[in-house]
Amino acid sequence: MAYSIQKWRKPVAWGLAILTGLAALYSGLWFVIAAQLEAGLNNWATSQRARGWTVEHGQVNMSGFPLKWQMDIEKPLLSRSTGKTPFHWSGPQIQLRMRPWNLTAIGFQTKGEHRLGYATAKPSDSAKLEMGAGYGEMQFGHDGILKELAFTVEGAALETVLAQNYRFTQLNARLDLNRPTDPGSKPHQIPAFYLTAELFGLTLPKEMKPALGRTISRISLRADFLGAANGTTLKQALSQWARSGGSLNVKQLDIGWSKLDISGTGTLALDGALQPIAAFSGKVSGYGETLDAMATGGLIKPATAMVTRFALRALSNFTGDKKGDRIRVSLTIQDNYLHVGPVKLIKLPKIIWH
Repeated sequence: MAYSIQKWRKPVAWGLAILTGLAALYSGLWFVIAAQLEAGLNNWATSQRARGWTVEHGQVNMSGFPLKWQMDIEKPLLSRSTGKTPFHWSGPQIQLRMRPWNLTAIGFQTKGEHRLGYATAKPSDSAKLEMGAGYGEMQFGHDGILKELAFTVEGAALETVLAQNYRFTQLNARLDLNRPTDPGSKPHQIPAFYLTAELFGLTLPKEMKPALGRTISRISLRADFLGAANGTTLKQALSQWARSGGSLNVKQLDIGWSKLDISGTGTLALDGALQPIAAFSGKVSGYGETLDAMATGGLIKPATAMVTRFALRALSNFTGDKKGDRIRVSLTIQDNYLHVGPVKLIKLPKIIWH
């Protein structure tokens, strides 16, 4: 036994020495990278300021040793009043984190009150978003360009610049900015990004008084945003997008609202007056109760509800698209009117872009 211990003493000592050296090397490397991340944040802020952005933040704390680099940034602010499109974002804090095994992915986490403004750099003209929790991940390519953004917002209240208040239970979204493009594509056919989103428990403002109730249980969307929208205001950006032939190619849309359940695909664009034009086809259930609620709420006349119900039933029976209470139907929006199948159902309010 004494001989056996003596035999293994030197290899064990060497192994411990190597492990100790590797641990010391990793520890030193962790702190070097942590310092580089802090320096990188300052260098990025400096470069963005040179491009016309306002970048501010409070204290920055590094932690997370040994399995991650975690950067806690207090009172971040990012805004731009010049350039293509003014923008503003500010919040109480944000936490960024990186893992040693995936340095191209940056996770983030935040909460509290945030200010979000598109086509404005003023906090007073920005929407206010109060969230219970917000978290997600940014995926970068090896060239440093953002390729994908995924995030979740839980327990949120949104107040728009028009003082309209919305609430929702949860929002899950993913933006894919690395969409393949056909070399022969025209500008309006090039996807700016691909969006996948799910929204649960959306409560509409009190002043809207919708016929189906203020709470939409779920909305899910998969769509390609085709074309570019640039401008110093939201209206200018949408005008440029509309004139260039931009569109939203909806690959899947699902809505659950009271008894109404819609599932379909289609295309959405804007006309010369920046009003929506759309063509969708899909399946609808609960349309009878929905038409009754719209008639009771005064959105449509009882006669219109009756005619629409009979027309949809007749059309679905003729085409064989009816299965129980679920029918296949086309929905179009043109000249500010919503058409359900062949019936002009309701005049939509004109959208005023600010």
